[in-house]
Amino acid sequence: MSNKANCRLAWNSVADGKSISATSYAGNMLPDNLLNNQIQSKWRSTTTAQQILSGNLGELLPVGYFCFYAHNLSPTSTIRFVLSINADYSNPSIDQTFNGLEPTYGLGELLGLYLGGYSLETFFTKYTVQWFTQVFGQYWKVIITDPDNTDGYIQAGRLKFGEYFEGFYNMSWGYASDIKTNSKVVISESLARYVRKRAQQRTFSIDFSYLNELEEQTIINMISQIDIKNDILFSAYPLLGTSQENLHTALCFMESWKPRSRVSVPFRTWGLNLVESV
Repeated sequence: MSNKANCRLAWNSVADGKSISATSYAGNMLPDNLLNNQIQSKWRSTTTAQQILSGNLGELLPVGYFCFYAHNLSPTSTIRFVLSINADYSNPSIDQTFNGLEPTYGLGELLGLYLGGYSLETFFTKYTVQWFTQVFGQYWKVIITDPDNTDGYIQAGRLKFGEYFEGFYNMSWGYASDIKTNSKVVISESLARYVRKRAQQRTFSIDFSYLNELEEQTIINMISQIDIKNDILFSAYPLLGTSQENLHTALCFMESWKPRSRVSVPFRTWGLNLVESV
């Protein structure tokens, strides 16, 4: 499906349940709020000065992705993610700086106003996702620079990083995405029609036709770990670098999944339905 990488699922978040510190926080909008899956419960800084989030994983753990979700970063912002095996960060496994907000459209995708520009017309939640070659580390920090943020503060609802799953074979043809409305129509006694507006959610339906035994065991472990309770990062077209990657990347919950079926030696089929976290 993607000419860059197969679709990816990331449910493991190695910082969850661990301690986290921040340069500043406002009231009860604590940095700990970043390490649970309720993205409406946010961390917020007190100013737009550079903010550093940091923590200790307690042991060397694998990391192959970074996700900063439901944030208010501006197009001029940057994020630096550092993962190290030692506390003074003198031997980093990862030390990368990237844009806090990617363009909605890739260069040359659309003529006119949105040529390499920033627009939220196709997004419900601002996010930043990066993929890495998997490495190990124990100490981490996230350095956020956004002095031009017009909100007067920096905030986010979720910080998540760890391992990701990418099958040897990509998802099957027939992958489907849609927009789910949560708004409700109310008819008054006079038959006037009102709509109770609610946030929309993207939905994704994915099938795999060629899972091997090891991949099947990974999927079994995923279901047992997260069920329908914990979040999962999904990207249909990782590393593509266009609007298609952005439109088909989301932090989600598993709404349902299909039974695994053995169709041939050594392959299994499996499918799942995801709904965006809002």
